[in-house]
Amino acid sequence: MPGTRETIMLVAFDDNSDGELAQAFQPRQAESQNEAIAAARILSESHAGVAVWSLSSEPAIGETGPAVLVFSAGRVGDFF
Repeated sequence: MPGTRETIMLVAFDDNSDGELAQAFQPRQAESQNEAIAAARILSESHAGVAVWSLSSEPAIGETGPAVLVFSAGRVGDFF
């Protein structure tokens, strides 16, 4: 679609001191879905969970669609 931009994001989760899931870092933008999924697979080996999602937006009119889960591994809690 003309003017539509897709943004791919990645985040990992760890257990905090209360035993609850917490983000290991702020969500990071990836260049592509393939890059994000490859990174998520590696991160899943050292984190409780990982999630990759996409957002479609139309910057010209300031609209962003809902987040769409592309990949997850392990525990992501109520994040999605």
